[in-house]
Amino acid sequence: MAAFLEGVTLFCLGIQLYHYAGYPLILGLLARLKRARPLVRPSGAGQRVAMVICAHNEAGVIAAKIANCRALDPAPDEVLIVDDGSSDGTAEVAAAAIGTDDRIRVMTKPERGGKSAAMTYGAAQVQGDILVFSDASELYEREAIRWLVEEFADASVAVVSGSHRVRPPSVSEAGYLVGATEGLYWRYEDFIRRKESALGATVASVGSMLAVRRSDWRGLPAG
Repeated sequence: MAAFLEGVTLFCLGIQLYHYAGYPLILGLLARLKRARPLVRPSGAGQRVAMVICAHNEAGVIAAKIANCRALDPAPDEVLIVDDGSSDGTAEVAAAAIGTDDRIRVMTKPERGGKSAAMTYGAAQVQGDILVFSDASELYEREAIRWLVEEFADASVAVVSGSHRVRPPSVSEAGYLVGATEGLYWRYEDFIRRKESALGATVASVGSMLAVRRSDWRGLPAG
């Protein structure tokens, strides 16, 4: 019995080792062996981009997100903030930050339905050829929209995801170890997604920077 339990334990440990180390190693090797597909990099001009920001109780960050949207180069042609049943005045704070900018608007869903429902609702309210779904707390690099749109020059591409980066915490900050560990985790996840993408087998994306070709968007099932 002891030998059997020892074997089961070693088997389980082996599965964990494969999951965290073996799988990424195999992906890396296969990606190096696979011939890279040609990159097509036109300007992406002519494709209208609509950003849908799903927000629930984001009053503390929504103004900064709106300012970040304005600073993008190029900026989205349309930005819709979907206030998903917030109770902290998110919609009011957003409206004040938007001011007279008619490219950005906020719509309120009185009852909270969750992020998937907010994405489907928001996509039906905008007109873009490319839909960019974003979290309220995620700030984009200045040229992020350009980089996302360029990938759609390849007609076989339906979805483009960004890379999530965590601001490196200083040693003196509270929660330093948690922040440093989170940053390491996202670099690990990013490596896996890049290698899967090179093999044409990506199974996950960064939901806070997710671009979808309008013609390929089908909405998300309720719940």
